[in-house]
Amino acid sequence: MKKKKFAKLREWNRRRNYLMKALRMNVARLRFDLKERKRFDFSTVKRVIFLRDDDKIGDMVVSTSLFREFGRAGYEIDVLAGKNNASIIEHNPYIHQIIIAPEGHDAGLALAKKLARQPYDLVVDMGDKMSPSRLQFLRLLNAGSMIGFNKPQYNIYTRSLDYPGYDTHITGRYALLLESLGFKEFSTDYDLHCPVETRQQVGDFIASLPGTLNIVLNPFTADKRRDLSLAQCSDLVTRLQEKLPTANVIIIGSPSRISSLSIPGAHLNPFDSLSSAIELIRRADLVISPDTSIVHIATAWKKPLVCLYGHDLHGKFINSAVWGPGNTRSVQLFTRDKEHPVSTIAVEEMITAVEKLL
Repeated sequence: MKKKKFAKLREWNRRRNYLMKALRMNVARLRFDLKERKRFDFSTVKRVIFLRDDDKIGDMVVSTSLFREFGRAGYEIDVLAGKNNASIIEHNPYIHQIIIAPEGHDAGLALAKKLARQPYDLVVDMGDKMSPSRLQFLRLLNAGSMIGFNKPQYNIYTRSLDYPGYDTHITGRYALLLESLGFKEFSTDYDLHCPVETRQQVGDFIASLPGTLNIVLNPFTADKRRDLSLAQCSDLVTRLQEKLPTANVIIIGSPSRISSLSIPGAHLNPFDSLSSAIELIRRADLVISPDTSIVHIATAWKKPLVCLYGHDLHGKFINSAVWGPGNTRSVQLFTRDKEHPVSTIAVEEMITAVEKLL
Protein backbone atom coordinates (compact mmCIF):
# COMPACT_ATOMS: atom_id res chain seq x y z
CA MET A 1 0.00 0.00 0.00
CA LYS A 2 2.85 2.38 0.94
CA LYS A 3 4.62 1.68 -2.38
CA LYS A 4 1.49 2.65 -4.33
CA LYS A 5 1.13 5.79 -2.23
CA PHE A 6 4.74 6.87 -2.86
CA ALA A 7 4.46 6.05 -6.58
CA LYS A 8 1.40 8.29 -6.86
CA LEU A 9 3.20 11.05 -4.94
CA ARG A 10 6.22 10.86 -7.26
CA GLU A 11 3.96 10.96 -10.32
CA TRP A 12 2.13 13.99 -8.91
CA ASN A 13 5.46 15.75 -8.26
CA ARG A 14 6.61 15.03 -11.83
CA ARG A 15 3.39 16.49 -13.25
CA ARG A 16 3.61 19.53 -11.00
CA ASN A 17 7.24 20.17 -11.97
CA TYR A 18 6.38 19.82 -15.65
CA LEU A 19 3.47 22.28 -15.35
CA MET A 20 5.60 24.79 -13.41
CA LYS A 21 8.38 24.54 -15.99
CA ALA A 22 5.89 25.11 -18.81
CA LEU A 23 4.39 28.07 -16.96
CA ARG A 24 7.81 29.70 -16.44
CA MET A 25 8.65 29.17 -20.12
CA ASN A 26 5.36 30.74 -21.23
CA VAL A 27 6.00 33.77 -19.03
CA ALA A 28 9.53 34.06 -20.45
CA ARG A 29 8.18 33.96 -24.00
CA LEU A 30 5.84 36.83 -23.22
CA ARG A 31 8.72 38.86 -21.76
CA PHE A 32 11.67 38.04 -24.03
CA ASP A 33 10.52 36.52 -27.31
CA LEU A 34 9.92 38.71 -30.35
CA LYS A 35 6.34 39.46 -31.34
CA GLU A 36 7.16 38.77 -34.97
CA ARG A 37 9.95 36.87 -36.69
CA LYS A 38 12.52 39.04 -38.52
CA ARG A 39 13.18 38.63 -42.21
CA PHE A 40 16.26 36.50 -42.83
CA ASP A 41 18.88 37.83 -45.27
CA PHE A 42 22.13 35.86 -45.32
CA SER A 43 23.62 38.09 -48.02
CA THR A 44 24.31 40.83 -45.45
CA VAL A 45 26.10 38.55 -42.97
CA LYS A 46 29.77 39.13 -42.21
CA ARG A 47 30.23 38.44 -38.46
CA VAL A 48 28.97 35.14 -37.03
CA ILE A 49 28.98 33.70 -33.51
CA PHE A 50 28.37 30.01 -32.82
CA LEU A 51 26.91 29.16 -29.41
CA ARG A 52 28.63 25.99 -28.20
CA ASP A 53 28.59 26.87 -24.50
CA ASP A 54 27.24 23.49 -23.37
CA ASP A 55 30.91 22.71 -22.55
CA LYS A 56 30.77 19.24 -24.14
CA ILE A 57 34.07 18.35 -25.78
CA GLY A 58 32.64 15.82 -28.24
CA ASP A 59 29.98 18.28 -29.38
CA MET A 60 32.68 20.85 -30.06
CA VAL A 61 34.68 18.33 -32.11
CA VAL A 62 31.76 17.61 -34.44
CA SER A 63 31.07 21.35 -34.81
CA THR A 64 34.53 22.09 -36.21
CA SER A 65 33.44 21.38 -39.78
CA LEU A 66 31.16 24.42 -39.61
CA PHE A 67 33.94 26.69 -38.39
CA ARG A 68 36.14 25.58 -41.29
CA GLU A 69 33.46 26.00 -43.94
CA PHE A 70 32.36 29.43 -42.70
CA GLY A 71 35.99 30.52 -42.28
CA ARG A 72 36.95 29.44 -45.78
CA ALA A 73 33.96 31.35 -47.12
CA GLY A 74 35.34 34.55 -45.60
CA TYR A 75 33.12 35.05 -42.56
CA GLU A 76 34.54 36.36 -39.30
CA ILE A 77 33.79 33.67 -36.73
CA ASP A 78 33.56 33.83 -32.95
CA VAL A 79 32.63 30.88 -30.75
CA LEU A 80 30.99 31.02 -27.34
CA ALA A 81 32.46 28.00 -25.56
CA GLY A 82 32.70 26.45 -22.13
CA LYS A 83 35.98 26.41 -20.22
CA ASN A 84 36.57 22.73 -21.08
CA ASN A 85 35.45 22.39 -24.70
CA ALA A 86 37.29 25.59 -25.66
CA SER A 87 40.50 23.52 -25.62
CA ILE A 88 39.37 21.75 -28.81
CA ILE A 89 39.46 24.99 -30.82
CA GLU A 90 42.21 27.01 -29.13
CA HIS A 91 44.54 26.45 -32.12
CA ASN A 92 41.85 26.65 -34.83
CA PRO A 93 42.97 29.10 -37.55
CA TYR A 94 39.42 29.78 -38.76
CA ILE A 95 38.20 31.24 -35.47
CA HIS A 96 38.64 34.94 -34.80
CA GLN A 97 37.78 34.88 -31.09
CA ILE A 98 36.90 32.28 -28.47
CA ILE A 99 34.63 33.66 -25.76
CA ILE A 100 34.35 31.64 -22.54
CA ALA A 101 30.82 31.54 -21.15
CA PRO A 102 30.80 32.66 -17.51
CA GLU A 103 29.05 30.77 -14.75
CA GLY A 104 25.90 32.19 -13.25
CA HIS A 105 22.77 33.84 -14.61
CA ASP A 106 23.78 37.45 -13.98
CA ALA A 107 27.26 36.97 -15.47
CA GLY A 108 25.70 35.44 -18.57
CA LEU A 109 23.36 38.39 -19.04
CA ALA A 110 26.25 40.82 -18.54
CA LEU A 111 28.16 39.03 -21.30
CA ALA A 112 25.16 39.19 -23.64
CA LYS A 113 24.91 42.96 -23.11
CA LYS A 114 28.63 43.32 -23.80
CA LEU A 115 28.42 41.33 -27.03
CA ALA A 116 25.38 43.35 -28.12
CA ARG A 117 27.43 46.57 -28.22
CA GLN A 118 28.85 45.34 -31.53
CA PRO A 119 25.97 43.13 -32.66
CA TYR A 120 26.62 39.98 -34.64
CA ASP A 121 25.07 39.66 -38.07
CA LEU A 122 24.24 36.02 -37.35
CA VAL A 123 23.99 33.84 -34.24
CA VAL A 124 24.00 30.06 -34.75
CA ASP A 125 22.56 28.35 -31.67
CA MET A 126 23.90 24.79 -31.73
CA GLY A 127 21.94 23.48 -28.75
CA ASP A 128 18.60 21.75 -28.40
CA LYS A 129 17.43 22.98 -25.01
CA MET A 130 15.59 26.17 -24.18
CA SER A 131 15.04 27.83 -20.81
CA PRO A 132 13.85 31.25 -19.62
CA SER A 133 17.41 32.38 -18.95
CA ARG A 134 18.54 31.16 -22.37
CA LEU A 135 15.74 33.05 -24.10
CA GLN A 136 16.63 36.21 -22.20
CA PHE A 137 20.30 35.77 -23.17
CA LEU A 138 19.40 35.42 -26.86
CA ARG A 139 17.18 38.51 -26.76
CA LEU A 140 19.94 40.61 -25.19
CA LEU A 141 22.40 39.63 -27.93
CA ASN A 142 20.38 41.82 -30.30
CA ALA A 143 21.71 39.96 -33.35
CA GLY A 144 20.76 40.74 -36.92
CA SER A 145 19.66 37.14 -37.50
CA MET A 146 19.56 33.93 -35.50
CA ILE A 147 19.40 30.28 -36.56
CA GLY A 148 18.38 27.38 -34.33
CA PHE A 149 17.26 23.79 -34.69
CA ASN A 150 13.72 22.52 -34.05
CA LYS A 151 12.49 25.70 -32.38
CA PRO A 152 9.71 26.98 -34.66
CA GLN A 153 7.67 28.21 -31.67
CA TYR A 154 10.23 30.93 -30.86
CA ASN A 155 10.26 34.10 -32.98
CA ILE A 156 13.69 35.03 -31.65
CA TYR A 157 15.04 32.62 -34.28
CA THR A 158 14.96 34.25 -37.68
CA ARG A 159 15.15 30.75 -39.09
CA SER A 160 14.43 27.46 -37.30
CA LEU A 161 15.67 24.39 -39.16
CA ASP A 162 13.44 21.35 -38.81
CA TYR A 163 15.69 18.36 -38.28
CA PRO A 164 14.62 15.88 -35.58
CA GLY A 165 17.19 13.28 -36.66
CA TYR A 166 16.46 10.97 -33.76
CA ASP A 167 18.34 8.08 -35.38
CA THR A 168 20.66 9.79 -37.86
CA HIS A 169 24.19 11.05 -37.35
CA ILE A 170 24.67 14.59 -36.06
CA THR A 171 26.62 15.58 -39.19
CA GLY A 172 23.34 15.43 -41.12
CA ARG A 173 22.06 18.33 -39.05
CA TYR A 174 25.11 20.43 -39.87
CA ALA A 175 24.88 19.54 -43.55
CA LEU A 176 21.31 20.85 -43.50
CA LEU A 177 22.52 24.13 -41.99
CA LEU A 178 25.15 24.60 -44.68
CA GLU A 179 22.74 23.67 -47.47
CA SER A 180 20.09 26.07 -46.16
CA LEU A 181 22.61 28.91 -46.38
CA GLY A 182 23.64 28.09 -49.93
CA PHE A 183 27.04 26.50 -49.26
CA LYS A 184 28.22 24.29 -52.13
CA GLU A 185 30.69 21.38 -52.18
CA PHE A 186 31.24 21.50 -48.42
CA SER A 187 32.51 18.79 -46.10
CA THR A 188 31.26 17.74 -42.66
CA ASP A 189 34.60 16.11 -41.79
CA TYR A 190 35.91 17.30 -38.43
CA ASP A 191 38.82 19.73 -38.32
CA LEU A 192 41.34 19.55 -35.46
CA HIS A 193 44.61 21.41 -35.00
CA CYS A 194 47.62 20.88 -32.71
CA PRO A 195 50.54 23.23 -32.02
CA VAL A 196 53.92 22.33 -33.51
CA GLU A 197 55.47 21.95 -30.06
CA THR A 198 52.94 19.30 -29.05
CA ARG A 199 53.47 17.40 -32.29
CA GLN A 200 57.21 17.35 -31.66
CA GLN A 201 56.87 16.19 -28.03
CA VAL A 202 54.43 13.42 -28.89
CA GLY A 203 56.57 12.36 -31.84
CA ASP A 204 59.61 12.04 -29.58
CA PHE A 205 57.59 10.01 -27.06
CA ILE A 206 56.35 7.56 -29.68
CA ALA A 207 59.85 7.21 -31.13
CA SER A 208 61.06 6.14 -27.67
CA LEU A 209 58.62 3.20 -27.48
CA PRO A 210 59.81 -0.29 -28.41
CA GLY A 211 57.05 -1.37 -30.78
CA THR A 212 56.10 -0.40 -34.32
CA LEU A 213 52.28 -0.56 -34.04
CA ASN A 214 50.58 2.07 -31.88
CA ILE A 215 47.24 1.34 -30.21
CA VAL A 216 45.65 4.12 -28.15
CA LEU A 217 43.35 2.98 -25.35
CA ASN A 218 41.02 5.39 -23.58
CA PRO A 219 39.41 3.63 -20.57
CA PHE A 220 37.47 6.43 -18.91
CA THR A 221 34.59 8.84 -19.53
CA ALA A 222 32.62 11.38 -17.50
CA ASP A 223 30.01 8.65 -16.74
CA LYS A 224 31.07 5.63 -14.69
CA ARG A 225 28.60 3.42 -16.54
CA ARG A 226 30.65 3.99 -19.69
CA ASP A 227 34.04 3.32 -18.10
CA LEU A 228 36.12 0.22 -18.69
CA SER A 229 37.00 -1.66 -15.52
CA LEU A 230 40.59 -2.21 -14.36
CA ALA A 231 40.17 -5.95 -14.99
CA GLN A 232 38.93 -5.23 -18.51
CA CYS A 233 41.90 -2.94 -19.22
CA SER A 234 44.45 -5.42 -17.85
CA ASP A 235 42.97 -8.34 -19.78
CA LEU A 236 42.68 -6.25 -22.95
CA VAL A 237 46.33 -5.14 -22.80
CA THR A 238 47.47 -8.74 -22.21
CA ARG A 239 45.43 -10.05 -25.13
CA LEU A 240 46.63 -7.28 -27.45
CA GLN A 241 50.24 -8.10 -26.62
CA GLU A 242 49.61 -11.76 -27.32
CA LYS A 243 47.94 -11.08 -30.66
CA LEU A 244 50.16 -8.17 -31.70
CA PRO A 245 53.64 -8.53 -30.17
CA THR A 246 54.94 -5.38 -31.87
CA ALA A 247 52.15 -3.18 -30.50
CA ASN A 248 52.62 -0.26 -28.12
CA VAL A 249 49.44 0.13 -26.04
CA ILE A 250 49.25 3.78 -24.99
CA ILE A 251 46.66 4.70 -22.35
CA ILE A 252 45.22 8.23 -22.48
CA GLY A 253 42.81 10.07 -20.22
CA SER A 254 42.72 12.40 -17.25
CA PRO A 255 46.20 12.25 -15.59
CA SER A 256 44.59 11.92 -12.15
CA ARG A 257 42.73 8.78 -13.26
CA ILE A 258 45.22 6.97 -15.48
CA SER A 259 48.08 7.55 -13.02
CA SER A 260 46.48 4.99 -10.72
CA LEU A 261 46.62 2.29 -13.40
CA SER A 262 49.43 -0.21 -13.14
CA ILE A 263 49.16 -2.49 -16.16
CA PRO A 264 52.29 -4.38 -17.21
CA GLY A 265 53.32 -3.55 -20.76
CA ALA A 266 51.09 -0.50 -21.14
CA HIS A 267 52.43 3.03 -21.60
CA LEU A 268 50.69 5.99 -19.98
CA ASN A 269 50.41 9.28 -21.85
CA PRO A 270 53.10 11.38 -20.12
CA PHE A 271 51.49 14.67 -21.13
CA ASP A 272 48.53 16.36 -19.46
CA SER A 273 47.01 18.38 -22.33
CA LEU A 274 44.09 17.46 -24.54
CA SER A 275 46.26 18.43 -27.51
CA SER A 276 48.67 15.63 -26.65
CA ALA A 277 45.85 13.08 -26.69
CA ILE A 278 44.68 14.43 -30.05
CA GLU A 279 48.19 14.10 -31.47
CA LEU A 280 48.61 10.58 -30.06
CA ILE A 281 45.38 9.60 -31.78
CA ARG A 282 46.51 11.21 -35.03
CA ARG A 283 49.63 9.03 -34.95
CA ALA A 284 47.82 5.85 -33.82
CA ASP A 285 47.22 2.77 -35.93
CA LEU A 286 44.08 1.94 -33.94
CA VAL A 287 41.99 3.48 -31.14
CA ILE A 288 39.85 1.75 -28.51
CA SER A 289 37.43 3.88 -26.49
CA PRO A 290 34.02 3.91 -24.85
CA ASP A 291 31.43 6.47 -25.94
CA THR A 292 33.11 9.82 -25.31
CA SER A 293 34.85 12.66 -27.16
CA ILE A 294 37.77 10.37 -28.05
CA VAL A 295 35.46 8.57 -30.52
CA HIS A 296 34.94 11.83 -32.41
CA ILE A 297 38.62 12.80 -32.22
CA ALA A 298 39.57 9.42 -33.73
CA THR A 299 36.96 9.97 -36.44
CA ALA A 300 38.54 13.33 -37.29
CA TRP A 301 41.60 11.34 -38.43
CA LYS A 302 39.46 8.45 -39.78
CA LYS A 303 41.37 6.03 -37.58
CA PRO A 304 40.45 2.36 -37.21
CA LEU A 305 38.29 2.50 -34.12
CA VAL A 306 36.72 0.07 -31.67
CA CYS A 307 34.08 1.98 -29.71
CA LEU A 308 31.95 0.75 -26.83
CA TYR A 309 28.34 1.87 -26.38
CA GLY A 310 25.36 1.34 -24.12
CA HIS A 311 21.73 1.73 -25.17
CA ASP A 312 21.29 5.35 -24.07
CA LEU A 313 18.49 7.68 -25.10
CA HIS A 314 18.70 11.47 -24.82
CA GLY A 315 15.01 12.21 -24.89
CA LYS A 316 14.03 10.69 -28.23
CA PHE A 317 17.57 10.78 -29.62
CA ILE A 318 19.27 7.38 -29.99
CA ASN A 319 22.72 8.17 -28.66
CA SER A 320 24.65 5.45 -30.49
CA ALA A 321 23.21 6.62 -33.83
CA VAL A 322 23.23 10.41 -33.41
CA TRP A 323 26.56 10.52 -31.56
CA GLY A 324 28.09 7.38 -33.02
CA PRO A 325 31.51 7.42 -34.68
CA GLY A 326 30.29 8.20 -38.19
CA ASN A 327 33.46 6.45 -39.29
CA THR A 328 33.48 3.67 -41.90
CA ARG A 329 36.64 2.27 -40.30
CA SER A 330 34.96 1.67 -36.94
CA VAL A 331 33.30 -1.19 -35.09
CA GLN A 332 30.64 -0.37 -32.50
CA LEU A 333 30.24 -2.88 -29.68
CA PHE A 334 27.19 -2.72 -27.43
CA THR A 335 26.23 -3.76 -23.92
CA ARG A 336 23.64 -6.51 -23.62
CA ASP A 337 20.92 -4.01 -22.73
CA LYS A 338 20.44 -0.58 -21.17
CA GLU A 339 20.85 -2.00 -17.67
CA HIS A 340 24.40 -3.25 -18.24
CA PRO A 341 27.44 -0.91 -18.11
CA VAL A 342 30.26 -0.87 -20.66
CA SER A 343 32.42 -2.81 -18.20
CA THR A 344 30.35 -5.92 -19.04
CA ILE A 345 31.40 -5.98 -22.72
CA ALA A 346 33.65 -9.00 -23.21
CA VAL A 347 37.32 -8.42 -23.99
CA GLU A 348 37.07 -11.21 -26.56
CA GLU A 349 34.60 -9.07 -28.55
CA MET A 350 37.11 -6.20 -28.54
CA ILE A 351 39.93 -8.45 -29.73
CA THR A 352 37.77 -9.80 -32.55
CA ALA A 353 36.99 -6.21 -33.60
CA VAL A 354 40.69 -5.30 -33.51
CA GLU A 355 41.55 -8.25 -35.72
CA LYS A 356 38.80 -7.26 -38.16
CA LEU A 357 40.11 -3.69 -38.43
CA LEU A 358 43.82 -4.48 -38.63
